Amino acid sequence: MVLTKKYMKNKLLANDIARERIAILFNEAKGVNIDAESGQELARRYVYMARKIAMKIRTPLDLEKTRVICKRCNSYLVDGSSSRVRLQGAGKNAHVVVTCLHCGAIKRYHYRRRQETASRGE
Repeated sequence: MVLTKKYMKNKLLANDIARERIAILFNEAKGVNIDAESGQELARRYVYMARKIAMKIRTPLDLEKTRVICKRCNSYLVDGSSSRVRLQGAGKNAHVVVTCLHCGAIKRYHYRRRQETASRGE
């Protein structure tokens, strides 16, 4: 298959439109009242459509977007209302545990705690 300039231009244009629509859907999901049951379903639908668009254009979602969605049930995770966030471990094993309150799925992210520096002169 020969990739012509016209084909590549149309593909780039389609990718830009898809990324714009994904951003709009995530903004809508963020603005919905998650505490209400109908709000949870609406936010879940927005996230589902955004993931489908990303799969269609074969591009991964940004890190900040993947961390606010549940991979199992497509819920939009908001700390305290639709997810539970805990810090566990210490040192190299420190990680954040995010639990979806709808389906119980668990996500873990590593992080490093700040080391307190002891002054050597004392």
